[in-house]
Amino acid sequence: MAYNFMNMPLEQFQGKAKLCSDIYALGASLYFVLTSCDPTPFSESDPMDGGAIISEALNELVLDCTRVRPDERIASVEELVERLSELQVSMY
Repeated sequence: MAYNFMNMPLEQFQGKAKLCSDIYALGASLYFVLTSCDPTPFSESDPMDGGAIISEALNELVLDCTRVRPDERIASVEELVERLSELQVSMY
């Protein structure tokens, strides 16, 4: 399977991948699912700017996953799961 550079964070492209690199890739994939468009490489992805009609909370989640600076991204899988759980609760 070929890797899609649209979903790759800058640090991974530079050979310095971290756990938060996978979180970036997930956020970029979510952007694609929500907008049907590839995200701009090495940048923050804002689904609402891409035409998605979604909640502000989901938009912020994708933005927080795709922050360019690794130290500004969602820091752990646990934090990501917590944020996703909060989204699920807010839908009901």
